[in-house]
Amino acid sequence: MRIRENVAIALSLAVFICIYGLLCWPMVCAIRLDGWLLRDSEQTIRSRVATCAHWWGSIVFFLVVRLLRLDVEIVVDGKRELVWERACIVIANHQSTLDIAVIAWLMKQLGQTNVRWIMKQPLRNVPVIGWIAQRIGCAFVSRQKNPADVEAIERCARILREDHAAVILFPEGTRFSKANATAEFRHVLPPKKTGFTLLRTSLPDAPIVTVTLQWTPPVADGSRGKTIFQAADFYGKSLSIAVRVVTPDEVRADQHWLEHDWKAKDRLLASHVSDSA
Repeated sequence: MRIRENVAIALSLAVFICIYGLLCWPMVCAIRLDGWLLRDSEQTIRSRVATCAHWWGSIVFFLVVRLLRLDVEIVVDGKRELVWERACIVIANHQSTLDIAVIAWLMKQLGQTNVRWIMKQPLRNVPVIGWIAQRIGCAFVSRQKNPADVEAIERCARILREDHAAVILFPEGTRFSKANATAEFRHVLPPKKTGFTLLRTSLPDAPIVTVTLQWTPPVADGSRGKTIFQAADFYGKSLSIAVRVVTPDEVRADQHWLEHDWKAKDRLLASHVSDSA
């Protein structure tokens, strides 16, 4: 079994590097060149690059699912059509590095591949991914209450309105680990409100897609699943994805909606862990 897992790790790395790097990059460059030749608008080029990048991201995750023998289940509550080809705000709990590929794949399942991200500042310099993120108008934040973070998120929100795009935010700011659990939140970290509030202010009529990711057995123990090099930690696991599409009116009606939603996630994850025990 260990040999099989090691082979799966090697293949997963090959998929990530070869497909996303070697194939996605030339296609993105071709889109950019095509835009120059046809004199397309910046909005058109951004949307094409974003769609291309997330299409490849979803392909990567699909192949990783096969290689690591993952069992993935999606349950959607709400109207999927609210997400199609329009600005929306997607929030999710964060347990592992693979969550990024999961969300890219999930958005394709929901019918929206024109997507932007709120990302950590260091990711700006990551080869391929960082360049693409800058090109499509993602927001890079330092998470240290830097005024520049506000400007970056507001600039991203303007692009979202122009491009009818979705934006993805992990309100916890980092991956959950048991060591950081609190008395109030046992399975998620307390959500940081600033980014979500800024997006809601800039996009008051955007629906909210709230996503709860649960790995079984768990990977969020503070040591596993942090990088693609720890792919063996995912081998043979089950991933449950609970999606709820929320209308803007429902969020406006609750001043503390984000906190209440996060407590609901914590309860859902707790029940999932109890059922799996």
